[in-house]
Amino acid sequence: WAEPLPEHTSQSNVGTGGAGETGSRTASHPFLHRTTPVLRGHRFESNFTGHEAVLADHVVQGRALLPGVAYLEIARAALCRVHEMSDGASLRNLVWMRPFIADAGIDGAGLAVTLTPRADGWTDCSFSQAAGVAEILCEAQIRPMTLARDFISADLRAIFGRCGREVSVEDVYAGFSGSGVSYGPSFRTLTALRGGIDEALGLLERRSGPRGEELLLDPGVLDGALQAAAGIEGADGRDWQSLSEGRLPFALAEAQLLSPLPDRCWSWVRRVSGSDTLDVDVLDEEGRPCVRLRGLAFRPMRARRVKKQEIEDRQLIRKDAARPPSALAWLILPDRETEET
Repeated sequence: WAEPLPEHTSQSNVGTGGAGETGSRTASHPFLHRTTPVLRGHRFESNFTGHEAVLADHVVQGRALLPGVAYLEIARAALCRVHEMSDGASLRNLVWMRPFIADAGIDGAGLAVTLTPRADGWTDCSFSQAAGVAEILCEAQIRPMTLARDFISADLRAIFGRCGREVSVEDVYAGFSGSGVSYGPSFRTLTALRGGIDEALGLLERRSGPRGEELLLDPGVLDGALQAAAGIEGADGRDWQSLSEGRLPFALAEAQLLSPLPDRCWSWVRRVSGSDTLDVDVLDEEGRPCVRLRGLAFRPMRARRVKKQEIEDRQLIRKDAARPPSALAWLILPDRETEET
């Protein structure tokens, strides 16, 4: 694959059309279908059949699961609706607690996202099933962030030079499949990968998937940015894929959603020193950041209860940032049905 060159320009194309379902208002975002009244804050609901690419192309242990990265885009889009803006967003203290499952052939599964303003300028964002028992699936805090292009660009040539080991993308996807994660076409966006000590550089190319005039962060591309972690080689000689196979993201310290993801971009993934967490930057072809993820932590697919203190001790959640999402023990992905599959 070709070394990144400065003259390559970003071809941003987030697409248009593809209106979502209509409810109390018409939505052009594929993951926000209608608004529903609540006493405080704002609530959006969507229905999924499991045939949507974001679900059908992301199958874990035989079940169609909404990918963790999709929550970032849904939260951003909901916040933009509330503030009537089209800018980016900053998130913190995100925890994925339970999966949203929408297997093809069922009557439909409803997802609700609720935004509740806080006194400190942030907004509590929680995801739950839209009907039945309102179990929390994911929680975070979010606030608006102006789209900016004045961030310092990463030196793609230097990163390319440090990541001198070419990694077979076919082997990467075979490894994912062997661990129970099956990616369809719209999530096979990692087209080339180079690995280095505690870092990796992946080339991402959008294949297919949902489009809409409000869709800024394509889930397949953003998930591909995380897949690039498979190229990391630890200083102890262990590669990240052997450590991460059979694991899913469960916590993210902070995220900056800065600009729409172009159809062709780069994922620069680094292992945080002294931990098993990752920092991820999605860069356009000139090295400018589109998305920044900090403190991304993974856990095994099989569920276990994680105590709040354990999360804080690992510094996944900043103690001074906000109240913990729950005072109770957290049940992390997947649920019992997923375990038995």
